[in-house]
Formats: sequence, structure tokens, C-alpha cells
Amino acid sequence: MLNVATMEQQWKYLLRHASPEAATFLKVLVETHADEFARRFYEVLLKDAKASPFIAHQDVEGHLSSSFRRWITDLLTRLDADDVPHLIEEQRRIGVVHARLGISVELVLRASRYMKEAILEAIIGFPVHVRGRYRSAILAMGLVDVALEIMSAQYVASHDDATRTDEAYRNFAATMNMSLEREYQRTALSDWSNRLLQDVMIGGQDTPLSRLCQSSFGLWIRHKAPAIFTNQSEMESVRTSLETVDEELLPSIEAALMADNAADVRRLTRFAMSEIEQVRTLLDSLFDHLVRLEAGSDALTRLLNRRFLPSILGREIALSRNKSMVFSVLMVDIDHFKAINDRFGHETGDRVLQHVAQILSRLTGSGDFLFRYGGEEFLIVCAELDARKAFSVAERIRLEVAAKGVELGDQSRVSLTLSVGVAEYDGHPDYQHLLRNADQALYEAKAQGRNRSIIFSKDVHKIAGE
Repeated sequence: MLNVATMEQQWKYLLRHASPEAATFLKVLVETHADEFARRFYEVLLKDAKASPFIAHQDVEGHLSSSFRRWITDLLTRLDADDVPHLIEEQRRIGVVHARLGISVELVLRASRYMKEAILEAIIGFPVHVRGRYRSAILAMGLVDVALEIMSAQYVASHDDATRTDEAYRNFAATMNMSLEREYQRTALSDWSNRLLQDVMIGGQDTPLSRLCQSSFGLWIRHKAPAIFTNQSEMESVRTSLETVDEELLPSIEAALMADNAADVRRLTRFAMSEIEQVRTLLDSLFDHLVRLEAGSDALTRLLNRRFLPSILGREIALSRNKSMVFSVLMVDIDHFKAINDRFGHETGDRVLQHVAQILSRLTGSGDFLFRYGGEEFLIVCAELDARKAFSVAERIRLEVAAKGVELGDQSRVSLTLSVGVAEYDGHPDYQHLLRNADQALYEAKAQGRNRSIIFSKDVHKIAGE
């Protein structure tokens, strides 16, 4: 746990013992060598297989040099004791960001070691007397070390929080009605296998067979099951069976159909059914291991609450980066919700929230995640949908909500509209970047008059549905 008061005392101690000569020298040092310090630091990160994908993203890379220059300049030249609390908060913020991106504290310390060597080399090379170089080096190394200590402590705290949240989400996922979920997924798997048999029997020779990974069951296995089941060996066996069906057996069946080889079609179809039965057995085993607890959902809507966003978006980002899969988010806001509460009362407001949540649940996909984001806002993570397809989902939801409204007990009706911001994951490693894009699109939808969906774009041009 970071003791902020202790770190502030240590920082101020360094400043009290800093000579005016050393302060002046460090200012010149930063002005002339900041770019070299940055190069040494990021050279280490770029060599690391885990870190390089994060900082190679164009939006990150474009800001790295300027951000690092600002950091090292503030660290080595803001030597007024009154600035120390702000500087400590900045180091803590950087530690939080590193934890969110998954850039380990060990790697940051290693890169900093090379950066410190560059600082010492620059100090040794400056034409000042030895005592001046010595005092400057002591001050520079002390400031860098205290900053790194704060960053590291905050990184550990944030990483631990994320781990606890991830575990809490697993606990929440296990609290759903697992009997119902089990039957639903068994039914989804049976529906797909029955469709396969039907397509094999009556489908045309040039008609491709639908892939299991794109079915309702396949999407659920890929996106939601990993958060529910902890038995990785059985999950891997399920994934292997799905890949065998999709990548080996179905193409072979299609080839046999094209060749009009009935014997091979029957043989290969039996193999496919055998794999499906294996998946069904593994699924039952996975469900049998779950512990049912009640926790973690929004009490009113029964949707996920936002505390699980880091866990879920982190998993989706990793899946997107590893498998080159796209996904999008929808930021959904009920228009003029405060006016509804003021006019009809909070009980009606709660009914409106439940009504919208039910529509969202019905119109979203098997692999999607639904959140009560806060107040009258909802967030939908659309698995394997690009921005245009997610926009279509947003429009279906928006139009249905506008068409139905909410019926009250006195035969009156509350009219509802939604504004929706759509953002596609663009490869940026920080999920907050994606949420900001969706929020900006939502703001644009409201600015254009509400009751519409907007796709986030860096350009002036945006797509709107009226």
C-alpha cells in the first residue's frame, strides 16, 4: 500500500538538499537530452514481445515522445516543494495506466535502468566541475527513483484491484441460473447440429454449411464461457472440438457433397456428430463444477454492473489482438430521463429502466455483454461486430424502444427514445480509449437532436439514423 505522506516527505527531502547549481544543470540537461532519454526507455519496451504491441499502436506511438519529454521535464525541473503533491498524483496516474495496459512493473523498471544510464552519461559529459556533476547526478537519480517507487506501488495496487474484480466477475458469472443456462446452451448446440443434418440432407452442393463457431453456441463459448468456467483443460478441449468441426470436418463434408460421394458424406457427418456429443459431455462437466452464489448484478435491471468492465473489455481486447477479431461497443442513453422521473415519479423511472433492459437483452447477441453503465445509461459490448453491424443493432433497439414506450397502470403511456453512440475497437490497448470514443459519439447524437445513433469517427463525417 502506497504511503503518500511518506513519499511526499522523501520527495521534499531531495528538494531541500538540492543546490541551485544542480537545479540549473538539470534544466539544461533535459532541454538538450530528453529525446535521448526517451529513446533509451522505449527501446527496451519495443524489444519486449508483450509490451511492444501496446506501444506500437499509432495513437500511442504518436504521443509517446511528447508525453515522456513532459514527464522527465516535470520530474527534473519542477523543484518547488509546493508542486510535490501534484507530481506524486501524476506518478500514481502513470502507475494506474501501466496496470490497465498490462505493462509489467518489472519491464518499466528495466527500461528505467537504461534511461538512468543515459542520464548519467549525459551528466558525465557536461563541462562542469566534478562536484557539480556529482550533486546533479544524486538529485536526478533520487527524483527518478522516488517517482518509480510511487509508480510501482500504484501499479501493484491497481493490478491487485483488477485481479479481485476479475475474480468477482467470475463469481458473478457463476451466480446466474446455471440450470437454465445449461439447458439453453444444450438447446443451442442441438439446434445447430440438427440444422447441419438438415443442410447435409437437403442442401445444394454449392451451399456452404454454417460454421459452429458463428452459431449462438459458438459465440457464447468464445466470449462468455471463459469468464464462467475456470477449468482450462476442459475449455481447451471444447475449443479444439469446435475447431475440428469447423476447420476439418465441415470442409470435408462440403467436398464430399460436391463430389456426390454419399458414403463419405455419411461417414464424415457421423464424425461431426461424435465431436458434437463430446462437446455436449464436456459442457455438462463444466456446468457441474460451478458454484452458485448471488452477487454482482445491477439489482434493478439484472444486467452487469460497470465494475466488471475492465475484466470483460480486457478479455475482448486480448481476443481481438490475438485472433484479429473486431468488436464494438454501444453507449445507450434514455433521452430526457430526468423529465420522466420528474413527471411520473421514480417508480415509473425504474419501470422504464427495466423495460429498456429487457429490450436490450432480447435484441442483442449470444456473445454480447450488457451493462447498466450508470443512471439511465447502458453499455453493450457487441462481440465480433464491426461499427456498421453494431450500428444496425443500435438502430433495431432504438426503433423498438421508440415504437413501444411503457404502458402505465392508468392506461397512459410513457413515450421513450434513445440516443446511441457506436464505437469500433481500433486496436488501442487501453479500453478507456474505446469508451471515450463511444461516449463522444453519444454526445454527438444528443447534440444533433437525440433519438438517433451515431458511429464514432475522427472525421467530420458521421453516420446517423433518424
